[in-house]
This record gives sequence, C-alpha cells and structure tokens, in this order.
Amino acid sequence: MTDTVPPVSPPPPPPGKVLAVDPGERRIGFAITDPERKFAFPLTQLERTTPERDAVKVRELVREERVVLLVVGLPIRAGGEEGASADRARALGAWLAGVTGLPVVYSDESYTTRLAEKKTLGCRPDPRPKESPPRRRRRSGNSGDLAGSGLPG
Repeated sequence: MTDTVPPVSPPPPPPGKVLAVDPGERRIGFAITDPERKFAFPLTQLERTTPERDAVKVRELVREERVVLLVVGLPIRAGGEEGASADRARALGAWLAGVTGLPVVYSDESYTTRLAEKKTLGCRPDPRPKESPPRRRRRSGNSGDLAGSGLPG
C-alpha cells in the first residue's frame, strides 16, 4: 500500500491591504482593500506612459498604501478559456511582481465590469422616455475602478 501525499497548497497571503488591478490597454484601474480585507474601494487610474514612468507610479502607490498583495483581474471568456486579453493581464501581473516585489494572484474578472455598470446605472434615473426602446450605449466613467473593487480580497 502506497501513501499518497496530499497536494501542497500555496501559503496564505500575508495580512494587510490588497491592491486590485483592472488592466486596460491605455489605463490601469486600481482599487484597495482595508487591512482586514472586508471592503474594497475604488482608488485611482493610471494613464499608461512608459514602463519606467509607470513603474515609478506603481511603486509609489504600493508604498503609500502599504500594499502586501496584488490581485490582477483576469478576463476569462464565457467558455472558460483565456484569450489575448488574459495574456496581456498575465504579462502585466508578471511586470507588477517584478516592479514591486509583491506576490500576484489572478482573479476572474469576467463579470465585475458588468456588475459595476449595473450598480452605476442603478443610481441614475433613466433619462429616456418610457416608449423608446432600450439601447446599449458606450459609457464613460470609472467602471474600471468600480469593477476592480468587485474583486474578492
């Protein structure tokens, strides 16, 4: 009879604030948890410039907020597979780990943007007359920040 060794689980994340990262091509959205990780709040967006300048801004943000862990949103397709956006998110996560020296974990963000848009839309009355058909419009605003705050801590 052979003894099977149970799989080793990763060590638990260190206690402290988590910085949620919502990757975008032109901007990166950030949300932050409280130290107990009970709540997450939209924090800021970073307009991407150069890797060197972005690194300075990210290190400053991590230092000011006393972040101990990064959670990068990973866009998973409806079928469960990863595409080009997920590849870019993983590349950003690897870059962030190198820049900050912090551990990085990934979280499926497939529905966080839609959830944030619903929350945002629920706060405003619909300005259209009732007889007009619903239509989808491109919305501006901080749904990236709000989506990042929907990531689990």
